[in-house]
Amino acid sequence: MFLKHLFPRGAQVPAPSSETDFSVAFRLYQDGRLDDAERACHDLQGAPQPDVDYLCGLIAQARGDHAGAVGAFGQAVAGRDTEASFRFSLAQSLIELGRHDGAAPHAKRFLELAENSDPRRVAAWMMLFACGMCLGDRSGADECAEQAIAAVPRENPEFLSSVADGYLLECRVDDARAVADRRIVLDDSFAARIRRATMLPQIYDSPEQIHQVRQRFSAELDELLSRPVTPVTDPPGELGLLPFYLAYHNENNVALLRKFCAVVRRAFHASTTLPARSRPPGPIRVGFVSTYFHSHSVGRTTCGLIRDLPRKRFSVHVFAIAPADDRQRAAIEAAADHYHRLPNNLRSIHRAIVEANLDVLVFSDIGMHPTTYFLALWRLAPLQVATWGHSETSGIDTVDYYLSADGVEGEAAQEHYSETLLRPRAFFLPGYERPAAAPRLSADSFGLASGRRRYACLQAQFKLHPDMDEVFKGILERDPQGDVILLDSRPSWSALLRHRLQRKLGEAAQRVRFLPRLQHERFLAMLAVSDVSLDPLYFGGCNSSCEAMALGVPVVTLPGSHLYGRFTTALYEELGLQDGVADSIDDYAERAVRLARDRDYRATVSGEILRRSGVLFARKDLALEFARILEEKVSTSA
Repeated sequence: MFLKHLFPRGAQVPAPSSETDFSVAFRLYQDGRLDDAERACHDLQGAPQPDVDYLCGLIAQARGDHAGAVGAFGQAVAGRDTEASFRFSLAQSLIELGRHDGAAPHAKRFLELAENSDPRRVAAWMMLFACGMCLGDRSGADECAEQAIAAVPRENPEFLSSVADGYLLECRVDDARAVADRRIVLDDSFAARIRRATMLPQIYDSPEQIHQVRQRFSAELDELLSRPVTPVTDPPGELGLLPFYLAYHNENNVALLRKFCAVVRRAFHASTTLPARSRPPGPIRVGFVSTYFHSHSVGRTTCGLIRDLPRKRFSVHVFAIAPADDRQRAAIEAAADHYHRLPNNLRSIHRAIVEANLDVLVFSDIGMHPTTYFLALWRLAPLQVATWGHSETSGIDTVDYYLSADGVEGEAAQEHYSETLLRPRAFFLPGYERPAAAPRLSADSFGLASGRRRYACLQAQFKLHPDMDEVFKGILERDPQGDVILLDSRPSWSALLRHRLQRKLGEAAQRVRFLPRLQHERFLAMLAVSDVSLDPLYFGGCNSSCEAMALGVPVVTLPGSHLYGRFTTALYEELGLQDGVADSIDDYAERAVRLARDRDYRATVSGEILRRSGVLFARKDLALEFARILEEKVSTSA
């Protein structure tokens, strides 16, 4: 989140009365030995309980367990409500959980308690900025941002990067770039210019705006390739931003992502070669790395690949970076031969992977999180492979292969990748677990009127390319009793999307309903009461389409030209059904409306989806094909 550049390197912990034992526990936390630190906390005697609770919160925070952190920080505040550090950390974790209404009072109280010289005051103002934007108080948020800018010490211009990131998070790119320019005036570093170039909108008003943004990004990268360089030693901290939103433009991004890699390499010198070594005998050592090895789409789509590589021939390491503690994380740990739970620290992760002496390193996603992107710039194994946790090429020259599958790629697919494309003839989804049954809820429990037809597009708003508006328009024109259901990712994004839809749809835009973000069980329940699930154009669903089909809900899709637009079509091909696969935007709207309005037809299609859907789950064929490919590649490279 955008506040990360504002937080001091070391957490501030008040000195307890029993210093010796507490100091040992705190040093363990600082060293990233989180399990040891937690055990030390449990064994502490004599230290004030609020301090112990606070350290437990810091440990949970470092693991990405913000719910646990909130509980521990809350106990610390209850035990000593005048401690500024407790309030600050509690507000921070509440924001990470999206609980902005709860975070704001603690951030305000921190500002009352903290010394004027405390560098965290800038972060507290920015937390209040985030709260204001998410709670719809734009003017109050802007005032907090100006307070933060005024509080930035001139000798710490990097704080302005977080102010800019705050605006960027709300899709206020012009405001973000203006603050980035102020930062460059204070410190014209190469990293600051990369950050400004990489400020891309999440929501677009038109295809023309997409074209203009891409042109500007390309031109600024060209300028960076020719200007003097100042070195970067901590790229996640100094650069932070990635061109993630390029993937939703429906364009071939190979050239831009290669150029971005070349720009970053000028500043960050990661070794692209391995020291000479001979491969020891024994199973092929394969590592998987991600920041999302928990209950996340990446965790769900990678777990089967980790589990099903044949263990007589492979030894599997998992490098889980700050994973949340949940059932999916535990399943991934159980599937690994060697499980490494690591703090989100680039050098620590690099060291752990090097020490594992791997034959193959698999990046389950590249381009979604700064840590794994910059990690991939190193040569850490003789073979390095990306796969479709983020369904886009990396553009990185030290990533050799991209694991996909034949059924989700078109004939000219290699043109979309900087890596050599692997497209085994196997079902693309490895060992995917069938979703649990949805809770039985009525439409009115979501605030939706009964007796109306529901066309649900329950996707992140940045997936909604401006061309998707034509699909919504076609559906609403054909079905006066129909409503399109969308998710409210962020209030500021929804405001931009509503404005776009009002212009495109006119009065029909009143029948586009926005639901608040849904926990997974309510997401499944909302799918279950939908007549049709709408797959976004160009960058469609995968997990969400599997979940809909597991519930027997028809999904309508228009296959795209890239991997990320072909998952749902591949699912239907595996089922042997084509009722939801359209060949044009007009046909898309027609199929969706027929499925929703013709109850008998929908019941037939739904029944067939349910009857056949078992073939989508717990499949081992991709893992076995990947094993065969790896054996071939390792033997030829030895």
